[in-house]
Amino acid sequence: QLKIMGNEDYKNGRFAEALSLYDAAIAIDPKKAAYRSNRSAALTALGRLLEAVFECREAIRIDPHYHRAHHRLGSLHFRLGETDKALYHYKQAGPEADPDEVAKVKILQAHLNKCTEAQRVGDWNTLIVETSNTISSGADSAPQ
Repeated sequence: QLKIMGNEDYKNGRFAEALSLYDAAIAIDPKKAAYRSNRSAALTALGRLLEAVFECREAIRIDPHYHRAHHRLGSLHFRLGETDKALYHYKQAGPEADPDEVAKVKILQAHLNKCTEAQRVGDWNTLIVETSNTISSGADSAPQ
């Protein structure tokens, strides 16, 4: 019941309210991977990405074959610019896996590699261009 109410709040953009309901559901049944995954979605919507990563990891710890949590974790790692981790979790996503997302990760990886190389050789113009490309590729929260 709490999860259903949380899902309704989430769908209506009331992410903080959804988060509270998912927290209550977890307090009642901490072994439900879906509650952790939904909590991760609410945290992501609130911009709390590192906490969202933790919740996805918890969901996967509870159920290592929970495809939605792997997919969600892949998306979070993608936004954080952690391409190897993103690829791993996208590949673990089973039916949730999308070849287009894997292709996007590979494009992002290429931009990040160019950033690293430009920084190494002091090519600041290329670094600026590739940083912009990295952000527009989807790594909007990458610390690199």
